[in-house]
Amino acid sequence: MSIMLYWSQAKELLDIFKLHTKTTGITKCHGFGKERIITNPSGSSCRIYPKYEIKFTEWGRGITWLISFIERKDGFKYGKIDATFNPRLLFGEDNYITASNEKYIDKIPRKYNSIIKEISDEIPLFSEYALTRVDYCVNFDLEELWLRIPTEKMMQLLKRANDWGQFKERLVYNKTSHRWLSEDNCFYLKTNRVNINNYWKYPQFLKDYPDTPSIEESKNVIRFEVQFKSPKICEHRKAWTCSTPEWQRTEFNFLKYMLSDKMSEYVVTDYFDKVIRPGNYYYSIPTKTLDIIFSI
Repeated sequence: MSIMLYWSQAKELLDIFKLHTKTTGITKCHGFGKERIITNPSGSSCRIYPKYEIKFTEWGRGITWLISFIERKDGFKYGKIDATFNPRLLFGEDNYITASNEKYIDKIPRKYNSIIKEISDEIPLFSEYALTRVDYCVNFDLEELWLRIPTEKMMQLLKRANDWGQFKERLVYNKTSHRWLSEDNCFYLKTNRVNINNYWKYPQFLKDYPDTPSIEESKNVIRFEVQFKSPKICEHRKAWTCSTPEWQRTEFNFLKYMLSDKMSEYVVTDYFDKVIRPGNYYYSIPTKTLDIIFSI
């Protein structure tokens, strides 16, 4: 979820987070990236400045902020703050694998607002954000499914469904072979509107979250994730607006629509069929083991 800000507002927010990090140690704020010029698909260009990520030092608080600074070609400068939520962690559930679903939606705004009040009254409230990305997921636990195949072998099998149409795979440079190759234990497919991330949870935890208490549980888990980016969200927003009475057209109602269990199931099933394609390994999965989740 995102908010566009004046340059001065974004700088003020960054200073607030930096001060909170320095005086309490509860959050950590670090900058990354280099100043660069990018060109978007429409042909216009802008200058991107280093970004700043803010997280809680305590593992598992479920909120990450990202503050960006942008300068348009005409010289106008502005900022943006993105807030990413993991609902289960937001409510103190000590699990980085298990799903979040629509039952959390109504409780998120009050919980988020109570957390930011502990930092500063100047941080935007939940109601000020607009939905700009949704990640829909399904977890496959090979042990629960009685699939007696090593998880890395199953990933190799899924990669063989490589007729990905409009999607372009993200490759990594191999210093030994001096070639751009598919990533180990995952494949990541990209378009301007939707990304697909299919990966083995265990190596991801070892790399990014080595202290997570869920690391042992992740050894047999493969996640299929569909990431709706801003253009895809806009596409759904237009359709939803046309079919929704004016008095119901609030950002929160749109959020509830996009994060509903019905939408999650439809999106995951649709893109699984497009990317992986049905096979015995798919149809043999009992419905009760499908764990549809989202993060925003």
